[in-house]
Amino acid sequence: MSKLFKKIEQAGKGTPTPLGFAPRREERVPPILLAIIASRPEEVTAVQSANPDAFLFTPSSPRDLEALAETAQATPWGVVVAPWSASLAEKALQREADFLVVDTGAPLEALNHEGLGRVVRLPRDVPEEVANALEPLPVDGVLLAEPVKPPLTLGTALELAVWRGRVPRPVLVQVERPPSSWELEAFRDMGISVLLASASAFRANTLAELRQRLVSLPQRRPSKERPTPLLPQVHLPTAPVEEEEEE
Repeated sequence: MSKLFKKIEQAGKGTPTPLGFAPRREERVPPILLAIIASRPEEVTAVQSANPDAFLFTPSSPRDLEALAETAQATPWGVVVAPWSASLAEKALQREADFLVVDTGAPLEALNHEGLGRVVRLPRDVPEEVANALEPLPVDGVLLAEPVKPPLTLGTALELAVWRGRVPRPVLVQVERPPSSWELEAFRDMGISVLLASASAFRANTLAELRQRLVSLPQRRPSKERPTPLLPQVHLPTAPVEEEEEE
C-alpha cells in the first residue's frame, strides 16, 4: 500500500495508545493530513521544516522530477500526471513515487503497480453515477479539481459536502488560503482526508502553523457519541375513556 494512503488509513482509525511499556509516539497522526504542492527543488527545501505528510510535485518535464525527488528525502511524494505523459509517469515510477495524480485519460494498465497510490482528479460537478462507479476501479483517492478558497461560505461548504458524499474514496482538497480552526473541523466532519497547499502561495511558517493545527485537531467523534438535539416534548390531549354501562 502507498505510504500516504497507509497514513490516511491510520488517521481514520485514530492513533492507538501503546500497550504496556511501549514507547509513546512523539506525534499523533492527525485526522487530516497535509501535502505540499511544489514545482521546484528550492520550494521543497524551503518548506521541509513544516514537516508535511507528503509532497505533490508538478514538474514541467521528467528531468525536473529528478531534482525534486532528491529534495523530498524521506517524505512520501507523488506527481501530477494530468494530462497523461508516459515519459513522466515512467520517470516517477523509476524514482519510486508513492502516488500519482491522474485524470480519466490515464491508461488503466499504467496504474497497475503494486504499492502505488492512484488518485484521480474529478471536477466538482461530476455526476453522481460517475462518482459511484469508482467503487470497483483501481482508484485509491480522489482530488477535487477546483481549489477551495477560505473563508468558506455556507453555500461553498454545502457544495463541498455534497461532492464529498458522492465519492466512495478518501478525498484530497487544495486550499488557497489557510483555513480557520472551525473550518478545519468542518473539513474533518465532511470526511476530507488530505489538505493540499502550494509552496509558492504559502510561507514556510504558515505551513508549519497549519500542520500543527491539524495535529492538534481532535478526532471526529463517532455518530453514536455525538450529542443529539433535544426536541421539546409535545403532550397530546388524550380522549376520555367511555365507561361501559352495566346491564
